[in-house]
Amino acid sequence: MIMAFKSRLLVIAAVSLLAGCQTLGMGSSAAVDPLLEQDKPTFLASKSGLQSCAIGAGVGALGALLFGGDAATIAIAAAAGCGVGAGADYLLDQRRAEFANNEQRMNSYISDIQADKQNLQAYMVNVRQVVGKNKRQLAQIDLDIKTKSGDEKARTQELATMRANQASLKKTVEGLDERIAMYQNIADKESTVGVTSARMLNQLTQLERERDDLQRLAEQTYSALPAFAQINTTMVVAKV
Repeated sequence: MIMAFKSRLLVIAAVSLLAGCQTLGMGSSAAVDPLLEQDKPTFLASKSGLQSCAIGAGVGALGALLFGGDAATIAIAAAAGCGVGAGADYLLDQRRAEFANNEQRMNSYISDIQADKQNLQAYMVNVRQVVGKNKRQLAQIDLDIKTKSGDEKARTQELATMRANQASLKKTVEGLDERIAMYQNIADKESTVGVTSARMLNQLTQLERERDDLQRLAEQTYSALPAFAQINTTMVVAKV
C-alpha cells in the first residue's frame, strides 16, 4: 500500500515537472501594449527543445519508476531527461541524425537563423510603432509634470504600461541572447569535428545586430522611466 501511494505521488511529481518544463518562458503580461504581443516571436526555447524536454523528463521518470527507483532517483532521472533534451545538444543530435551530409546539416542551421532574423525584423515593425507612441507620451508627461497639469490617473496608467513594455522587450532580448548562444554552441561543437560554415557565422552575426538594435531601442526609449515614475508618484502623494 505504501509503495502504491509512493508511486502515485511520483507520477504526480513527474506530471508537474513536465508541466513546468512545457511552460518554460511563458509568463503573463496583462499591462503590455497589445501590439507588442501581436506576432511576437518566441526565442527563449524552440518547440523542439520544449517537446524534447517534456519527453525526456517523462521517459527518465517512467524508466526509474518501472525499475523500482525511489523518489530521489526518479526526480533526478526526470530532471536529467529534461536537461539533456533541451538546447544545443538536442538540436545537434537531431540534425546529425537527420542530415548525415555536413553541408545539408549546416544549411539547416542557417535556415533556422534566417527564420529567426526574419521573424525579429517583422516584429520590429510593431516595436517601432509602440516605441514611437511611448516617446510621444513621455514627452507629454514631461510637459505635464513641468507645468503641473494633465490627468494624473491617465499618466500613472501610461507609465505602468510603459514599464510593462520595457519588461516585455527585455524578456525578448534575453530570449534572443539564449537563442544566439545556442547557435554559437552548435557552431563550436560542429567545429570540433571539423565542420565549419562561414555562412552560418555570418547569419549569426546579422541576428546579433538585429538583437542589438532591439536592445538599444528599448534602452534609449525607457531609460527615463524610473525618474518619471518617481516624480509622478511624489505629485500624486502630495495631493492626497
